[in-house]
Amino acid sequence: MGIIIHQAICGEQNKAWELINTTLEDIPLAKKIAFQVDLQDSPPSGLQWLPVLRGFSFGNHFLLIKTYPDNSPEVRNGRVFSHCLIIDKSDLSIISDVSHLLTFFSPEMNKAIQLAPITLTTAEQNIVELKDNLQKRFNKVIQFFLRFSEGVETIIWIGQKNYEIAVSKLWQMLSPQQRENFYFGINFNPAEVAKNKLVFVTIPENLESKFTTKGFTTICKEDSIELTDFADQYLAREENAIRRIESFISSIEAVRPNQKDISVIAKGVTTFENIDEEKDIKLLNTLSNIISKYSPNPSQGILTKSKLVKRISLLAEKAEDSEIFLLRNFHTSAFKGSKELFSTAIDKWCNNFLLNEKQNQKINYAPFIHQILAADQSNWLVSSVTDKLNEFLFKVNKISAKVIWSWILSDITILKKISDKLDNTKPAETYLYETLPILNEEILLEIKSFAIKRKWFRLYATILKTQYPFEEAINEQLKIDSEMNHYEGIEIITKSVKSNCIISVALSNGDRRLIQLSGKLCNKDKKLLSSLEIENINWQEIWLASINNGNDIYDGIKEPLQTTYKLFNLLISGKSISEGLLIKIGETDYANVLDFPNRSEIWDRLPSKVKTKFLEKTSASLLESLSRDSTYQVPTDKELSDYIVSDGISLFLYYNRNNIKSVLPILNTYTQIPQQMIKDYVYNYSGKIDVVDSVQLGKLVISRNSSKVAQVIQSKVKHIPNLKYALIECHSLLGIFDKASLVFSGIINDSSISEDEWWQSFSDIAIRLYEEGPTENEIWKQSDGHKYDLITGVSGKESWLNALIKLRNGGCKDITPKKLLKAMINEFPQNQELRTLKDLWNKL
Repeated sequence: MGIIIHQAICGEQNKAWELINTTLEDIPLAKKIAFQVDLQDSPPSGLQWLPVLRGFSFGNHFLLIKTYPDNSPEVRNGRVFSHCLIIDKSDLSIISDVSHLLTFFSPEMNKAIQLAPITLTTAEQNIVELKDNLQKRFNKVIQFFLRFSEGVETIIWIGQKNYEIAVSKLWQMLSPQQRENFYFGINFNPAEVAKNKLVFVTIPENLESKFTTKGFTTICKEDSIELTDFADQYLAREENAIRRIESFISSIEAVRPNQKDISVIAKGVTTFENIDEEKDIKLLNTLSNIISKYSPNPSQGILTKSKLVKRISLLAEKAEDSEIFLLRNFHTSAFKGSKELFSTAIDKWCNNFLLNEKQNQKINYAPFIHQILAADQSNWLVSSVTDKLNEFLFKVNKISAKVIWSWILSDITILKKISDKLDNTKPAETYLYETLPILNEEILLEIKSFAIKRKWFRLYATILKTQYPFEEAINEQLKIDSEMNHYEGIEIITKSVKSNCIISVALSNGDRRLIQLSGKLCNKDKKLLSSLEIENINWQEIWLASINNGNDIYDGIKEPLQTTYKLFNLLISGKSISEGLLIKIGETDYANVLDFPNRSEIWDRLPSKVKTKFLEKTSASLLESLSRDSTYQVPTDKELSDYIVSDGISLFLYYNRNNIKSVLPILNTYTQIPQQMIKDYVYNYSGKIDVVDSVQLGKLVISRNSSKVAQVIQSKVKHIPNLKYALIECHSLLGIFDKASLVFSGIINDSSISEDEWWQSFSDIAIRLYEEGPTENEIWKQSDGHKYDLITGVSGKESWLNALIKLRNGGCKDITPKKLLKAMINEFPQNQELRTLKDLWNKL
């Protein structure tokens, strides 16, 4: 079965353009068609041109026309004659070859031609073949075919030779829809060239110059093109190109592509044919895009798709960052299992390249990271790399710190991109400051700002140390690192700095942490304290810090006593003094200010918590001195005396609860000591007491008129027999019955004290007062003793014992016990023991 094509001839008749004849039954339509087939563009006067093939759409028909110059004498000059074949547009898909239809046109104008409807069958259609030279000329048309087929490129065939066969060849390249818009014919003026059509027209050769400058694509007689582009070869119907493209289309199970798609598909054929050997990820990715576009169903073309995914995965493990980023355009939805394989490959690539220290020394990955972070995070590749980056940044170690620095060194702006993901722990800061590279000032400024925001003061300190001399660096650090429990940043800056430089800065700015650090240094090197200037409050605090770090209080201090007294005088004068240092001194014997010249002025200046310690130490010293020497000159110091009576004495009595010999001088001196305190002391006493001390106790009790103490002595005499001597002195304070009881029991009589007891007590006090022996202060000589009375070469104690035995036994010529006692009392007029011994001697 064929299609029917009607014919019509038109020309000038009776000096008017008319339909001359037609096979159409619809005459009105035929007349309308007749008016369309006249030549709209007029040739210049005198220009010779040949009959020309024309074609264009009109209404529901496509008109295939042969137009002839009409030089008949009966028509006007410049008239033409047209023979038109009228093709229904619905039949354009069937007519693949117009060259057969051209045989219905006469080579020369024939107004008497017989017309009949034409029946065209598919058997009458063939592939238009061009001879080699003509094909090479036509290849230029092929090169511009895509732009031509989109209506953006008008093609001009220079000269009418071979134009008809070129039209026939071009017709076969067009789709039915494109054929409807196909416009071909002849033009003489550039302005008359049709628009908004697929225009392929011829012009006479001598008009070429008029068209070449008007933006048209011209196909010249001498044009000869070898097609190298694969898509062009396919359009040219080269067998090899057709075979290769169809093989590719078949392997991916794609639908039949149109002409426009061919140029896209052709770009992937060579890569498809070499998938297993291809090393260029860009080409493989392009192939994947082509496949995903024309074979989007993951269940189609599985074998080819699988090979492609495996090849890209393998190459991706060692790819360049630009190639990796390119893969974000890979449409995983069209490739079954691709996302899983790629994710594994990307993970390996990240570990071996992006996050690898050595690779980052060779390659700048900062631009890649910027691209990833700026890209659509829903993209499979972007999401995968971002997750890997976040994991890497979340837990920083020494290696990752170096990698991060390499990124920042390459592009400081990357810091802002990753800062919110970067590990914010102390170990992370440690790794970063320990691996800090050499950076320029611009980068350092940004890093410092970042460190301040994070309160990473160790990193900040490390940077400062690279920028400034020590003193400037530490002062800059202290401006922002102000929390008193933050030491680590300061320690970084002070590391390897000379100790005296650190102390100097601490003295100048008084920062508590620098003072503490200086104290540690003084603990390690105590000689540093030899430069102590006690007037400087910061020096005082450094001294205190050294003590708190393990120094004994006066380690390294020159002239401790003089230094301490200077400190006390500063306190008295109202200067700032370290209370902590005073507390430390209060724990030492230097809190005993008994010999401090300005002692009475210091009490009101001492802080309350310190004052008690000083009073305690001082009172203890005073009481100790007084207990050893009852003649000790007690200073006039109301503050001290009041403390002794209110607090000091009770403590002293406690520590000497079984040593009444030390206590008696105190009780004799401080008459304001309450009777109850004395009573309690005697009541709890369980130590020994000699005759002299017992007599002294009795005299003390009688002088205080303390009957209650006398009663306690009476109650304890059975357990401490020597207390009877005290009772002898104070029994008058007892009631009559208590006195009678003492007499009846034999405790009291006229010879209560034995001579042995007296000499024993005398020996004890002599040895105690004159430790060097009888020659001390020439006490023996003052008592009329002679040098030959004494033995030499022995201790003071042995010398006394030997001399007193001689004296008791009458072995000495001029000296007597009474003379010796008198001389001693002259030297110690306040000593109650000596006076007691004198009184007892008189009773013996």
